[in-house]
Amino acid sequence: MKRGCVPLSKFDDLVSGLESKEELILGALADAGARLDSLEGESEAASARASRAEDRLSRAELRAEEAEEAARRYNLVVEGLRPRRRLERPTHLDKLVKEDTFSK
Repeated sequence: MKRGCVPLSKFDDLVSGLESKEELILGALADAGARLDSLEGESEAASARASRAEDRLSRAELRAEEAEEAARRYNLVVEGLRPRRRLERPTHLDKLVKEDTFSK
């Protein structure tokens, strides 16, 4: 490649062209940085919402498990009782057991 002298007017044109390109690039970088900051903020907000939703879901699952466990406590399987009706109170069960036990 042959090097030669560039006239000063052409050099000034090249410098001003490079400066305008530099300004465009710096503007694009600033816009990209601002966009990145806003996306990071949105990402943090979305992560916080997801975390809160996970917490609510885990609390709901825990409450559901506790309710199932509480319901299972009252599900009695007594072999030999005739299925006459749904037992709603402990006194019904007592009555049925006494009737079946003493009627045999």
